[in-house]
Amino acid sequence: MNIQGLFGYRLQYEGGLPDITNPCKVIVRFKDDQAIITFLDIRYLGKKVLIKPQDIVELSEDSEHVRSAGRIAGGVLTGGCLLGPLGWLLGGALGAKRKRVHDIKLIVIYKGEPTRIYFTPSVDALALYHQFKRLK
Repeated sequence: MNIQGLFGYRLQYEGGLPDITNPCKVIVRFKDDQAIITFLDIRYLGKKVLIKPQDIVELSEDSEHVRSAGRIAGGVLTGGCLLGPLGWLLGGALGAKRKRVHDIKLIVIYKGEPTRIYFTPSVDALALYHQFKRLK
């Protein structure tokens, strides 16, 4: 088992649940045959949502490549300082490295209603998707 599987997956919750309306950090853990989402925001401290396999209505994953504007700008500045105008091009190209982020579409039955839980797309979301898939 990997370290995330032991301590949980740390993600940014964006919304979806009717009684938890503000974005906040969460930890998603998998224990036995259920997922436990623990909310880390002071307003919801201690709030946990349990998701059992029969509660999962839909689960899908989508991925995309993104570039960080900050990394591009940093590369341009560093390259420009070190190598002049040619360094701007090289630094921008090296700083423009793509990163693949994954988005999970998770729809569960929550308090008797189908509800989509939104997380910020992240690098770790693919591993989380596979954990949810094992539940289902």
